[in-house]
Amino acid sequence: DGKTLTYVKPQCAESDARGRFELSAYPIDQTDLPQNARDAGMEHESLNFDFPEHGAIINGAVCVIIRNLPDYRISHIEAGQWIPGGEGLWSARIIFDGYYDRFRRALSALSAATPIMRSDFDIYADDGTLTYVKSPCAESDTRGRFGLSVFPIYLDDLPQNARDDGLDHEPLNFDFLRHGAIFDNHCVAIRDLPNYPISHLETGQWIPGEGGLWSVQIPFAGYEDRFRNALSAVSSDNPAATAGGFDIYLDGGTLTYVKSPCSEDDARGRFNLSVYPANPSDIADEMQAQNLTHNSLNFDFPEHGAIIDGDCVIIRNLPGYPVSRIETGQWIPGEGGLWDADIAVGGR
Repeated sequence: DGKTLTYVKPQCAESDARGRFELSAYPIDQTDLPQNARDAGMEHESLNFDFPEHGAIINGAVCVIIRNLPDYRISHIEAGQWIPGGEGLWSARIIFDGYYDRFRRALSALSAATPIMRSDFDIYADDGTLTYVKSPCAESDTRGRFGLSVFPIYLDDLPQNARDDGLDHEPLNFDFLRHGAIFDNHCVAIRDLPNYPISHLETGQWIPGEGGLWSVQIPFAGYEDRFRNALSAVSSDNPAATAGGFDIYLDGGTLTYVKSPCSEDDARGRFNLSVYPANPSDIADEMQAQNLTHNSLNFDFPEHGAIIDGDCVIIRNLPGYPVSRIETGQWIPGEGGLWDADIAVGGR
């Protein structure tokens, strides 16, 4: 009725009410979101609940849930039910009056703006929000999955779970269906960014099983600051290893690679990074399935590095578990290895 959701299931038993009910409310005006949701880079308010909190079985046969909605104008809601362990029972998307308002307003506001990046989609960045626009556009242009990786200037701004996984970015990948709309021959997606200083973004679109459709890297005004800060921080330290002209520094959960002087030719190819956990149970499941004793964090220079005043600087987070040993190096596909290094960590 606009203020309340009522779920009804006739011929219902306790087994129908098990698990967890999902409810995500998307406001038309993002400023209506609670501050904690905005700080987390979310575009919705999470109102997930268990049946006993908001439901009852009436007359032993009818399941009824009553859930109040937030007191702001809602674009759409996503609801569903799942069983811990990952099994989804059902899901639904409910469009409210005004769903398209946000996207129409965004498109109108950008009519005189210049995209920060042009690719298959024009991408605009403004006031903590990314807007993706494609025109003309059809549903086939929005298939697959959109990738979005946000790299903070200061690694301490990363959510703890990203740091525990050894990431130096926050993954905000999304489906167009959840964050976009198609109207008047325009495809428009809106994605809020986290509330911390950003170095750069990587975004793109891919089809599972088919591959990438497009990808771009978008530097922000403070892109080089992160690498300058890292270079300054290790300037008085002794490297943990030196190989291929790179000094490699280990500080807590971060590896910093520095080569000076350096050019783009020194940063080509692929960088290898194998991390050996002190506890074998910390091996990623897909690595265990291959009977490996390390986690592979291989990367390309543009993902994690920059050339600063003639110096090549790479910053790579390590996973949050104790590490016994690190192997790293650089190779050129089709040519072979350029250098490699082995670093004993001692159970960090």
